[in-house]
Amino acid sequence: MTKEELVELVNSDLKNEYKHMMFYLRSSVIVRGLHREPIKAFLEKEAQGETIHVQAFTKRVVALGGKPVAESNPFPYLESPIDILNYALIMENEVIEIYATRMEQADSLHNVDGISTRLFYENQLQDSYNDMIEIKEMMASLQN
Repeated sequence: MTKEELVELVNSDLKNEYKHMMFYLRSSVIVRGLHREPIKAFLEKEAQGETIHVQAFTKRVVALGGKPVAESNPFPYLESPIDILNYALIMENEVIEIYATRMEQADSLHNVDGISTRLFYENQLQDSYNDMIEIKEMMASLQN
């Protein structure tokens, strides 16, 4: 893997982070149903966290010498609390798998850029794992 290829991969992940940020933000406004208020607060908090992720990925692209994208991957329009949380869980599971792969890909550079990118993805993977646990807890609370 080259540094340029890694930049492309980080940029593709940046698109996912934009998607997460915009999904959580929009969903916090349009969520409907009985449990709307606690889910709205959760989604607003997640949107703020994803904004931090967008900034971090943007900085990572720049640090690798690339130009960061400013676009999002598509996401669905959902209003139901359960549908929103299910999709959020899908998104977090997806990036957990991607970030584990990125760690291996970063290792293949065998230099400081690779090492620092691996550490970056370790932190992102942990954040996404924590988000996944929180989403599962939120879903469980809706079923009680």
